[in-house]
Amino acid sequence: MLKPWTRRACGLLLLCLAGAAPLAQAEDLLSQISRKLAANSILHADFAQSRRMAALKKPLQLSGRMVLSRDSGVIWSIVKPYQLGYVMTPKGVSELLPDGSRRERASRDIPGIGSVEGLFRGLLAGDRNLLQQHFAVEAKGSAAAWTLSLTPKPGPLQKGLGAVELSGSAQLERVLLTEPGGDSTQIRFSRIDAQSPLSVEESRLLGGR
Repeated sequence: MLKPWTRRACGLLLLCLAGAAPLAQAEDLLSQISRKLAANSILHADFAQSRRMAALKKPLQLSGRMVLSRDSGVIWSIVKPYQLGYVMTPKGVSELLPDGSRRERASRDIPGIGSVEGLFRGLLAGDRNLLQQHFAVEAKGSAAAWTLSLTPKPGPLQKGLGAVELSGSAQLERVLLTEPGGDSTQIRFSRIDAQSPLSVEESRLLGGR
């Protein structure tokens, strides 16, 4: 028969192992998701964006087309209810006007995603190091239907961002950004294309300002 202290030690060990298993599973899921998203060197997708603000009765609805180049940046083209585009690269942000001209803008001017423009490329590309540098990350679900809950770590990011939720399957399909005051932006991606290369025009836009 086991002595009392031996039984207690075994019980504590079992509790530790039981707690470690879910953590290991979550870590493995995070690795799988990151590998999936990081495999996309080029990504094209339609987006539907809904921004809810306490000051407005109805959410602001935008839709358009997004192009991601992991190495060069993001083209964010709004089609409805108006036409306007933004190019986000490591060099900065510029606005694409309907007449084809281009001007520099502050990241905060990008509707809905301006507060996290610097992180947005990393979110889309599944940059795990970037995510874990700025957020406490919790992975749930399975590789076929997953959700990442991101809570900003103490620092400047907390001033403009309360939480981020990413969800998808083979690709990132939904982003929910919640601000400390309760305003939120939801972005849904559809017609996701991870095969087509950049067009000549897309390469030009991302190659210089």
